[in-house]
Amino acid sequence: MSSNELIIETPAGSWRDALPCGNGVLGALVYGRVATERILFNHEALWSQGQTQPVPETADRLDELRSMLSDGNFTGAETFFPELWKDAGVNTEPAHFLPGPDLFIRSHPAYPFEQYASSLDLSSGEVTVRWRENGYLLQRRVFVSRSDSVAVIEVSSENPEGLNLQISLQPHDPQDSLEYKGFGGVYAPKFRATVTENILRMDATFEDGTAYVAEAKICGGNICSDGNGALVVSKGCLTVLVRLAPVNDQLTSDWPEWPDSSDYDTLFASHFPLHSELMNRTTFSLGAPQGLSNERLLLETGRNPVPSELVEKLFQYGRYLMICSSTGDAAYPCGLQGIWNGDYIPAWISGLFIDENIQMSYWAVLSGGLSEAMLPFFNVFEQCMKDFQENARRMYGCQGILLPLFMSPRSGKKHDLQPHCIYWTAGGGWIAQHFFDYFLYTGDQLFLKERALPFMLEAARFYEDFFTEGDDGFWVSSPSVSPENHPLGDFSGAGISCICVNATMDFAVARELFSNLITAAGILGTLDDDLPRWQKFIEKIPAYQINDDGAICEWMDPRLDDNYHHRHLSHLYPLFPGRETCRHKSSDLFEACRKAVEKRLVIGIEDQTGWSLAHMACIYARLREGSKVLECIRLLTRSCLGKNLFTYHNSDLDMGITKPLFRGMPAPFQIDANLGVTAAVLEMLLFSGPGEIHLLPALPDVWSKGSVCGIRAMGGICADIHWDEKSVSALLTAGQDQGCVIYYADSRQSVELLGGISVELKFKRSS
Repeated sequence: MSSNELIIETPAGSWRDALPCGNGVLGALVYGRVATERILFNHEALWSQGQTQPVPETADRLDELRSMLSDGNFTGAETFFPELWKDAGVNTEPAHFLPGPDLFIRSHPAYPFEQYASSLDLSSGEVTVRWRENGYLLQRRVFVSRSDSVAVIEVSSENPEGLNLQISLQPHDPQDSLEYKGFGGVYAPKFRATVTENILRMDATFEDGTAYVAEAKICGGNICSDGNGALVVSKGCLTVLVRLAPVNDQLTSDWPEWPDSSDYDTLFASHFPLHSELMNRTTFSLGAPQGLSNERLLLETGRNPVPSELVEKLFQYGRYLMICSSTGDAAYPCGLQGIWNGDYIPAWISGLFIDENIQMSYWAVLSGGLSEAMLPFFNVFEQCMKDFQENARRMYGCQGILLPLFMSPRSGKKHDLQPHCIYWTAGGGWIAQHFFDYFLYTGDQLFLKERALPFMLEAARFYEDFFTEGDDGFWVSSPSVSPENHPLGDFSGAGISCICVNATMDFAVARELFSNLITAAGILGTLDDDLPRWQKFIEKIPAYQINDDGAICEWMDPRLDDNYHHRHLSHLYPLFPGRETCRHKSSDLFEACRKAVEKRLVIGIEDQTGWSLAHMACIYARLREGSKVLECIRLLTRSCLGKNLFTYHNSDLDMGITKPLFRGMPAPFQIDANLGVTAAVLEMLLFSGPGEIHLLPALPDVWSKGSVCGIRAMGGICADIHWDEKSVSALLTAGQDQGCVIYYADSRQSVELLGGISVELKFKRSS
């Protein structure tokens, strides 16, 4: 038994509890039921067509807006552009992720089941469901092939009488779909099911014209049609192959060929090395005993500190979900639900949320050894550049790019009339961080030149046009938003407003972006004429402000008081996910960030969410407080974790942890917290910057021994770290020659790393 195996003792009640597998393009959720198995399929490109409109021309009204903000009329400014948009007739419905079909495998057991269990092997991507009837073993095995682009299902029985099954394809059951009011969408499609020899085919079309085709090929057994779009199969063992492709005005069906073989083991042997190589690049162990089911592990979290076995599984599970959602031939990045969704009207349209959620999903990718998973992320933002440029030009009369707060992969246009969505401007710079970090981790100068630098330049052009010079000679960011918070107080007697001036996040992102631009230009030996202008731009960014409590201010405007009662922590960008404050633990800014976190705890656990607990865990890792990281993970596991270890936005059990959103309905699945937990553990084990590595910066005392192998540091360095009560050892291997300073606790050691040659360092364990 290993941390790579998830065991479930009971079948799924809905798709949110099912066991996931996928290859980056095709996803499957296995419910694990005995008499009527259901497997839900998703395709990364199966999105509704949505409705987008040109962004209204408001650039000529920007001065009016800024005058309102300068005069303190924040509430008037908040509604100013939204009202202009309404007057322009904006009525946009973003595209959203849609479920594909259900494959049903129905049997008629003559005996009650015994010894039931289902499991997911993370190292292979295979789901197994097994039980006994009358002493005979029955089993289903499922995986989504990375080599053949189809799902493969094997059904077998030891009973000499064989199997008698009815197999059908149907649109996903609307009874298994929640309707999240206010998010828009379409409902279950009309469909036509046909049977040709051993192939089931379903053509489905939604109200807006979105369509998909699914086929199931049954291999083996005596097959006949029941006359209602299903096939009846009788045999001791059979294999079902499933393929799915969207077909609509924007997408051409990429229909995978049926593989040459229909033998399950042959197909699995082709898939396994591709999947396992990705999973095995990075491993993490605390030496915890293994073997408990997910249900028992979750019971343990309610009684005791979070079990080390569960932490190990969550670490690998996050990497597994990313591998299944965003690697291989995937064209789209990992969205709010990854590649899995069973709701026709999904929460928050299952979109790409750029004010934190999609970034959180990718925080663990580079340090976790999955750099190619970033490519679909970069693809979608590059493909929407014209939309981003239109946003900047039409809204604010600026060059460069302006990203919406959330979007679908189909459109990058600003579209939401909520003030905090319309006015937010920090998205381009934040996404640019990921482009530059990809270079820092991989050393790929061609990527830096041809992809990272162009995106960074576009983000910088916007800031150069958008920021204005204040009376003191420093930049002013107006309008400004600190997602999704608002300053404390009642503005002009007219209520609160989230639209303000000089959000700290705006300047933190801009300072990082222009600093990275200068570094990139120096590496590439280009853009020398721009360097003085960029350096001067940085010098005109105002210094961070610290309030009377000693905390970094969320707004750098003396009229705006900090509001601690919110779970978003955007003003801590210089600490995390930025790295501006991390190198000097005792700096004033570092301590101001620590104080801001402490003050934020005033909101209490009832106002947290799954993703906010994961974000807080990452922040505590940067603050080098490992015990508090574990406390965040413990709270998350007690409130926002399903038995399949999916993370949810909130708890719907009224246990006093997390926001009581969607009361009376199951809480929505959000993959960001799954991936955020993995990122937090990686942050606990290694922090790196250009030319420096910090070993075990936030190791909690309860982790007295353990190891992480294959963790990545900037500079293309791979590290294997082992520790026990007395010592720490690190084996470092670099892809190219470089110098590096290694820190552990109070120790500091400079090393010269030669490309391809491993260097081992040893340290005495701090007491």
